[in-house]
Amino acid sequence: MVKKLIGLILILAIMTLTITAQDKETEELENKVAAKSGKEKVQALNELSSHYTYISAEKAMAYGQQALELAQKLGEKQEEARSLNNIGWGYRIQGKFAQAREFYEKGLAISRAIKNDNLIYNSLNNIGGTFEEDNSLAEALDYYRQTYELATRIKWDKGISVSLNYMAIVFTNQNQYEKALKAQLQALAIQERIGNKLEIANTLHNMGHIYFYQEKYQKALGYYQKSLTMYKKKEDPRNTALALNSVGVAYICLKELDRAIAVLKEALAMAEKIDFQSAVANAVGNLAIAFKDKGDFKNSLAYYRRELEIWQTMQNKYGLTKVYLNMGETFLKMKDYSQAESYMDRSLALAREIDSRDQVHMNLNNLSELFREKGEYKKALEYFREAVDEEKKIMNKETAAKMTELEAKYDSEKKKRQIEMLQKNVEIQKLQLSRARFRTGALISGIALLLIVFFLLFRRYLHLLAFWKKKTYVSHYKLERQIGSGAMGIVWQATDLTGAKKPVAIKLIREEHASDPIQRKRFLNEAYLVDQLDHPNIIKVFERGEHQKNLYIAMELLAGKSLAEAIREGIRFTIAECLLIMRQLADALSRIHGQGILHRDVKPANIMLTNDRSGPGTVKLLDFGLAHAPSLTHLTETGEILGTVYYMAPELISQRQVSAAGDIYALGVVLYEMLTLEKPFLGENPGEIIRAILENEPINPTHFRPDLSAEQATLVLRMLSKIPEQRPVDDDLLAAFAAAG
Repeated sequence: MVKKLIGLILILAIMTLTITAQDKETEELENKVAAKSGKEKVQALNELSSHYTYISAEKAMAYGQQALELAQKLGEKQEEARSLNNIGWGYRIQGKFAQAREFYEKGLAISRAIKNDNLIYNSLNNIGGTFEEDNSLAEALDYYRQTYELATRIKWDKGISVSLNYMAIVFTNQNQYEKALKAQLQALAIQERIGNKLEIANTLHNMGHIYFYQEKYQKALGYYQKSLTMYKKKEDPRNTALALNSVGVAYICLKELDRAIAVLKEALAMAEKIDFQSAVANAVGNLAIAFKDKGDFKNSLAYYRRELEIWQTMQNKYGLTKVYLNMGETFLKMKDYSQAESYMDRSLALAREIDSRDQVHMNLNNLSELFREKGEYKKALEYFREAVDEEKKIMNKETAAKMTELEAKYDSEKKKRQIEMLQKNVEIQKLQLSRARFRTGALISGIALLLIVFFLLFRRYLHLLAFWKKKTYVSHYKLERQIGSGAMGIVWQATDLTGAKKPVAIKLIREEHASDPIQRKRFLNEAYLVDQLDHPNIIKVFERGEHQKNLYIAMELLAGKSLAEAIREGIRFTIAECLLIMRQLADALSRIHGQGILHRDVKPANIMLTNDRSGPGTVKLLDFGLAHAPSLTHLTETGEILGTVYYMAPELISQRQVSAAGDIYALGVVLYEMLTLEKPFLGENPGEIIRAILENEPINPTHFRPDLSAEQATLVLRMLSKIPEQRPVDDDLLAAFAAAG
């Protein structure tokens, strides 16, 4: 329940920062639209569209579209950008984040073209908001940082403080509480300096969220109440309603349910008075939770049905998925499995329609729990497997122990039922014994006791066996010997115990990274990306999963040695062998780049020579742990550089530019090293190496390899060019290696 309440709190936080304190009457705005013409009419239409944002998505979009068409007709670029943002809000309130971003980005392009910094700021902020609500937190943080940099450049204190507030919300979502508090305190200092009481209240409200996330509910309540007092003094009904909601949620978590209900009813009355429909929906939703926690399911369902009507009117599909899910959970608590399944199915269908991964995952988990309670373990297992697959997609996987438990229950269902029946029969017999049959009863009780002791000892044996297996088994793989290690994981030779018992390589995440969400995501990214690629020169992944909280990747087992080992041993490849290796690697990179993926860690240690006896044979590119693709969440902080310094392109070091040209540069370093057994840029420490990469030119490789032709040497030096555009692209590189060979 706490996670769901946190989700509600953060939605409220976003609203707190994006709405104004005063609300104009709908009738007044509509009269204004009717009375105006030309540019003033466009402005009035945009005002009316903004007004409807939290009342009716359909009307917000309709008025926004009217404003857009009139602005385009009149050539009013500023109002055109505003109308695009308003239409984007209409999609956003419906949970259609991708469509919302399309309109926000169009508005951003126009705002940049007319050099309107305020509109640029708003568009960037809105795009960041869609990513945040879509749980793409790295992307959200990137856009909020852009708003912070813009506000800093134009010396706009209020914009800086708002950006800091948004960044703090993302940090809170990422469990980076120290960063969140630091950002909020910076914002608070600015707001106190400029005397902006409303923003001070907003910041105090958001500081409450930080403590709420850490389950410090009493401290969170204190900040919520401070912000509530300030909102009331400012006579700000919208933010007062939101703060009352937060106070009510804090009371729910503190188990003070009667106080929670009283406060939430006050929030509901306030929101209804000003026709603030999204706040009404949140208030009735939280009241439903409070009554559900009290065991008053009748009132709980009544409030959920009211919330459902509001989201239907607002056409907010994300809100609908949430309330269907909550109603399903309530019916599950009531043991009304038919109704529970019906509402969960509706929620799941809607979540898939709007591509809300977190809601899909929660629904699949709840359906699994539903069928587990019904004793239908096969269906429970099927839904749980789907939930695990969904977790992999959103890089937020839970333990696979539950799946193991369900498998065990399904496989041994008959046996367990027999044991349960035996235990029940023993208990019944014990209760029915008369004094006259005491000895017989005592004997039966003794037998039952022995059976129970035997059962407990057997369970202990299984526990010890599982502990021993944990050291030598991962899922259905038996670990044989360690064959490699890296920053992210340790690689083992293992045997697949299913089928033909073939040998495989198993990469296990390091124990120190197993609980780090960023490192877990990087590890899962590697398997996900290689899954998308099918190429003879890219290592094949058979399976990816989690066993007893340890992530693993099962890959093909390669015989041979790494290129790094060959170079360390001083093996001098012929020019023909070097070109053969390069052709295969260039072909692999061409396939990778064609899929929109960047490897970012091309180096000899990640290149496998599968046959070192009769030449290099087939070459395999390994380790996609640092790979980057648009479909994946960005996992690096601003200014963070990943990779091995010797193989970093100059633009990556100086400008943080990541592109396919960076992989080509790294491949050039590998080729230079293969040919010469030396690195093109050297230094005694990373600083000196970086300086050499940025300032020096490499020694012509013909000085080390006189047998290298001028054309071949030129190709190597082109790959090492400090200007990315001067390096050969994938197709040119393949053609050049073919011609050079």
